[in-house]
Amino acid sequence: MVWKIKIYLIILKWLCLTDYIIYPHCRKELQKELGMFKKKTGYPIIELEDEQVCVIDRSVFYYINRDL
Repeated sequence: MVWKIKIYLIILKWLCLTDYIIYPHCRKELQKELGMFKKKTGYPIIELEDEQVCVIDRSVFYYINRDL
């Protein structure tokens, strides 16, 4: 479990240097919203299976619980 967290944090640290949107398999409403954001910004999207949704926009992190 700890190694998964470490790998996840390393990935986030690397992606913080770029402009990415990351989200797991979450509710379709949220996926649609992130898809629209991707179309507007052109940022690539990486899907990760995790408990949180992380949107990175110029190194600004928004953590959204996927149950919201």
